[in-house]
Parts: sequence; structure tokens; C-alpha cells
Amino acid sequence: MRGHPQPASWEPTGHLYTGMQTVEKGVSALANLRPSRIIRHLVHYATAKPWLTVILAVALAVLSVWYTVSALKFATSRNAMASSDAPYILADQAASKDFGSLSYLVVVIEPPSLQQGKQFVRTLSARLHGDTQHFQEVVEKIDSSSLDGKKLLYLKPRELRDLEQRLADAQDFIYDLSEEPGLIPLLSLINQEISRALVAYVIKGFFGTPESSSVDEDPGDAQSLDISFLSALFTEIDAALSTPEQYVFTSPWNSFFLKDDDVFSTDGYLTSKDDRFFFLLVDNRTQGGSFVKHNAAIRALRAHIAAVRRDFPDVQAGVTGGDALNNDEMVAAQRDTVYATLLALVSVAVLFIVAFRQVWRPLLVVTMLMLALCWTLGFTTLTVGQLNILSISFLPLLIGLGIDFGIHLLARYGEERAAQPDFDTA
Repeated sequence: MRGHPQPASWEPTGHLYTGMQTVEKGVSALANLRPSRIIRHLVHYATAKPWLTVILAVALAVLSVWYTVSALKFATSRNAMASSDAPYILADQAASKDFGSLSYLVVVIEPPSLQQGKQFVRTLSARLHGDTQHFQEVVEKIDSSSLDGKKLLYLKPRELRDLEQRLADAQDFIYDLSEEPGLIPLLSLINQEISRALVAYVIKGFFGTPESSSVDEDPGDAQSLDISFLSALFTEIDAALSTPEQYVFTSPWNSFFLKDDDVFSTDGYLTSKDDRFFFLLVDNRTQGGSFVKHNAAIRALRAHIAAVRRDFPDVQAGVTGGDALNNDEMVAAQRDTVYATLLALVSVAVLFIVAFRQVWRPLLVVTMLMLALCWTLGFTTLTVGQLNILSISFLPLLIGLGIDFGIHLLARYGEERAAQPDFDTA
């Protein structure tokens, strides 16, 4: 056409042609490195030297298992399942750094009586102190001597008000006793207080109101002496007269000033407020980085408790505390994971045998799966280094996920084996 020049034929120049050839060679090289080609070469090498392949696979699996057993660590703390940057995790780490970690096994004892509870605690603590293989510290009581002269600081405001009222009500009684101390004057003053209380009660019964004019004392004085003081006093007198060689004096005045005489208890046993439970704190020795590092000590502790309970059949006792609960949780998780893994392997093998109507080839695929699991554990130990209670439970899932390749391989091999004349070609 006029006015429109014809396009000249285009040919690459020398440098451009050389560059295009280089690109084509690179693409061809990448094509030769495709995964399918790599797998084909790997399969060809494995089929050419089958025994060497099997020996290397088994050796790598054994090495992986050995490395896993010796180097894999377990993070048994629940904090390991949360982000390490979480504010509450950082706060817990800071508190543990400043104040230490008070991780004790707690033995809870429920005796039918206080005396049996104390005997049980003494017997059990003696056994635990002797078992230094599992326990490094046992706290069965505290030394209350450091509280001498300071016990009023531990009273509640209500108890302080009650104490003040009791002192005011018993002021004359205490003053008379201080003028003439001794057991006989004490009993005489108690007799006077009982007589005054009896007279006040009789007059109140006749007239309906307390009669302050017929007696010299305020009617409030009639209640200044609590019956618990008499009980404690007569208990001390009886113990001193019946077994003088074994008698240890305990002041009855605790019950005189406070109704709750346990506030001034000098035994030092760890008890609940209502004295229903006794407690022992046990610091155990752990087993390194084991998934159940407290298990040996807890089993030993429960064995000691069972042995002591044979002599105290009416006493109930058990182990609790954060470490004990975590250990029971880890033991259950480990046991259930093993059962689930074995069940998954057996189920996969049976399903393979039924589906393919063969025995040896499905079993070989399951064996290959077990070797692959060993390699996976070794690789996890090398790259991650630790597992927690959640990640260890994924092992049965790996069986279901990892068997997929074996299914495809065996099905494809069956097709090719039927179509090809020999094993190597298939």
C-alpha cells in the first residue's frame, strides 16, 4: 500500500541470540530438576540397590530414635502453650524471678481426731525424711517460737475487740489473783465467780431483770469466766496428777482470753481453720527433662501414704498441688497418646489389607510409615527441640496424614505392575 512501508524482516543480533540460547538452556536445566525427575532418579537408585536402601533407612530411623530419646525435651508447663510475649506470662516470669517458685507437693490428711492427725503426720514425715532419693525437703510444721510476744499482731479486729471486752469483764478477777497468786486462790476466786453468776441467774429468773442492788458486782461480771477456761484448767490438773512424769505444762489462760485457743497454738502443725485437715508440703526431686519428671517421686509419695494408712485405717490422705495435678495430666496424655498411636497403626494396617486384598505389601507400607515417623521425630528434635502436651498428641494424626502417600504409591504400583512386563519398568 502507498504511504505505508513494508516491515523489514527481523533477525536477532549476535548478542541477543546468545542470550536467548542461555535462557533456553537454563529453562531446560530447571525442567531437568523438576521434583518428578528427582523422585524418578531416587526410585531408580533405590530399586537398583534395595538392600543398601533398606539398611540406610533403618539406620537413619534408629539414629533418629536415639537422638530423640537423648535430646528431645518436654515443656510440661501450661505457660508453654501460650505466647511467650503475653503480658501475664511475662508477669509470672518476673514474679518467679523475684520470689522464687513455690512448687510443693501437698499431702492432705483428713483424720477422725486431732490426735490421730498429729500421729499420722509425724509417722509419714519420718518416712519421707528418710527417702532422700525422691524428696529433698518435707515441711510438716512451722516453728512458732518466733511468734512469741507477737501473737496479738495476728488477731483479727473482731478478736481484738473480744479480748478487750474479756479483759474489762475480768479486771477484778485478774487483780485479785495477782494480789495472791496460786492454785488455791485461783480455785477460790473461780468459786466466787460461779456463786455470783448463779445468784444473778436466780434473781433474773424471779424478777425478769438482773438485780444489781442485791449483789455488789455488775451483772456483766457473771459472764466474765468462760466455761472453756474451767475445762482447760481441770484438764491440766488431771494430766499433772495422773501422769506427772510425762506431763508438759500448757497454759489454760489461752482459752480464758480467747474462745479460739488455736490462735495461740504452739504445735505448729499445718491445719485448716476448722482443724479438719492437716497438710504436708513436700519438695521432690525431678527427673531432668522427662515428660513426667515428677512421676517417680509422686508414685513413691503415694506408696508411703498407703503404707502409713495401714496403721491408721480411719485416716484419709492424698496428694494434690499444681505439680501433682500436672503430672497426672501428663501421665494420662502420654498413656492415651501411646494407645491412640498403636490403635491408629493397627487400624491403618487392617484397612490396607482389606482394601487391597493383600498382606505383605500393605504391611511393608505401614513399616515404611513407621520409619518415616522415626525420621520425623528426629527432625523435630533437631529443629524444634521440645514438645508440649498439645504437640505430642499430634502423633496419631501424623499416621493418618502420612499414610496417604503410601496409598497412592501402592495403588499406582499395582496399575503399572499390571501394565508393564517387569518390576523395574513398573
